[in-house]
Amino acid sequence: MIDFRNGIGSGGAPNNRFLAVRELKIQGLRVPYYNRRADLVCFVNGLPLVFIELKAVYRNIRAGFDDNVTDYLHEHSIAHAFHHNAFLVVSNGDRARYGSITSKWEHFVEWKRGDEKDKGRVDAEALLGGMLAKERLLDLVENFVLFDDSRAGGTRKIVARNHQVLGVNNAVASVLRQEELKRQFPPERRLTYREYPIVAEAPGSYGSGLISESMLPLVERVHPDLGRLAFSGTRKAAASRTRWRSSPKKCAASCRETSPSW
Repeated sequence: MIDFRNGIGSGGAPNNRFLAVRELKIQGLRVPYYNRRADLVCFVNGLPLVFIELKAVYRNIRAGFDDNVTDYLHEHSIAHAFHHNAFLVVSNGDRARYGSITSKWEHFVEWKRGDEKDKGRVDAEALLGGMLAKERLLDLVENFVLFDDSRAGGTRKIVARNHQVLGVNNAVASVLRQEELKRQFPPERRLTYREYPIVAEAPGSYGSGLISESMLPLVERVHPDLGRLAFSGTRKAAASRTRWRSSPKKCAASCRETSPSW
């Protein structure tokens, strides 16, 4: 179990335990030739949520994906170690990118800023500090990972991009602020016109139906009674697409049926 509020228990101890393990040896399904050693694995309450593959600083970080991540996810290797994985990171100490267990390399992306007011950066420190801070990591796991089975080829696991996370969180904060103001001021004292934030994205920047993918965590957090299901139109389309969330284990079982693809 994970306490996504990251609170303190009755005994004064934190409800969550964060642990990073270096050089973790994982037994392959066909031992001993398929044993692997992961560079860095981040656990929350015993769940391996983040795998980080590290390469030498003089190497292109794509080598971490081509040579290692792809091998780990092979059905005879250590794919079972990713049942609870939230996202993957590949880095050479200078640059870093992240993606999901079904992402192709072209969909591994950078994390550029921790706040919309910050200047964009593409170094590894920006990603590691921005995504692995305890509160941000829990936020990503709870609100910004979803599964999509609307296309042929199996279920895709999608992790939100940097601007989507910031945009949704800012929109949520704005809506909550408006609700607080409504509690403070009676209707006759409120402004008749109120400007709300808009979360919008460039078409094609993350596949079709992007606005719905960003709006899903927004809807869930502001109106949790609407449940964990949302519908959105495709570019071509007339028919609806379904975005759904599920347990990591169910996703891993579904994703194993296909080769890794975004």
